[in-house]
Amino acid sequence: MRRGSDNVSLGAQEVVDALDAIAVAPADLDGLFAGPVTRRAVHKVVFAEHDMVARRDTTAPFELDEYLHIRSCTRACSTAGCRA
Repeated sequence: MRRGSDNVSLGAQEVVDALDAIAVAPADLDGLFAGPVTRRAVHKVVFAEHDMVARRDTTAPFELDEYLHIRSCTRACSTAGCRA
């Protein structure tokens, strides 16, 4: 499941884009509210997996394929002892 690219998300983004939304990266959210905020602007933030999860081993980079494999393995093989 890719949060920012599945059909529901893409449809919602299309509607928000019609409002001339200002795109904001997830990493920039803190700075968005650091100064004066206009109430007349619509902001759009699209989150991906790497924005919502973190590795326990912080020295290794986030790998989407590994994350998806572990996630599907956890769901399908929880009692079978599946190893990622």
